[in-house]
Amino acid sequence: MLSQINVNRMNQVTGLVDEGRQAEAAQLCREVVASQPEDVLAWLWLVYTANDPAEIRWSLDNAHRLEPQNPAVVEAVKWFQVQSNAASVPPVVEPFVVQTSRLDRPKLNFTPLSPPMKESSNFLMTQSGGLMLVSLVICLVGIGLSVVTVGLLTGLLPDSSRHPKNSNDWLGWLLAVAFVVVTLLAGLVFVYTLQDLSAAPLRSTGRIKNRQANRHEVKDRYGTVLGVDYNYSLDFLPDGANKYVTLQLTEEQFNVCERSDRAFIIYGRKLGNVRVYQPIA
Repeated sequence: MLSQINVNRMNQVTGLVDEGRQAEAAQLCREVVASQPEDVLAWLWLVYTANDPAEIRWSLDNAHRLEPQNPAVVEAVKWFQVQSNAASVPPVVEPFVVQTSRLDRPKLNFTPLSPPMKESSNFLMTQSGGLMLVSLVICLVGIGLSVVTVGLLTGLLPDSSRHPKNSNDWLGWLLAVAFVVVTLLAGLVFVYTLQDLSAAPLRSTGRIKNRQANRHEVKDRYGTVLGVDYNYSLDFLPDGANKYVTLQLTEEQFNVCERSDRAFIIYGRKLGNVRVYQPIA
């Protein structure tokens, strides 16, 4: 939390920038980050008010290190990448930070209510990783069973238990076709998941509704319940959109989404798996 002195400094910064006094605004930002280097707002204002390219890059690196998912930081990175010879006009600084004073502050995009909740660091425990692994295994098993079945039916593989001209060959061919179909479906799921991973995820703030925790019993082949599994989902309406999308969450993400009906979310374009979830005010 900013000290009262730094709160006053940051409020002076906005006025100085409005008056075109960039150098004075940058100096106040330097004083703030010198005493409280964890303040993202000050680092972002320094990005847009400093003249030295090295200082601009250093300020942006610090802001990104502190809050890489902050939309204002993401916007600052984009601006830095496209600017040319300081000719670009920096966007309006509207980072999301916790209000620390009743004094006027720069306009806030939103206030986070908890740290961002990410997917599991173990790729195979994520939705995309799990689907890829399962579909790949099914695909490989299906290919193997298809080859063996066709080999037996055509006589390419020995089978002492049946005659090559057995009248029930059509059952074997039907089974072979079923193996091929399952293999193709698993291959399509694998490709679809791969496309989801290769595509840039969507990032947006928006409104949520219909939080659901669907309970599923895990049973063995005899019907004995081995445990209980849950699938977590919600409907998300990105700001500026007119249609809700259904997203899949982890248990940790689901537990924090009850804190607010608004959130900042990064999610896959195709699978709808939530990669980062942050409740906001």
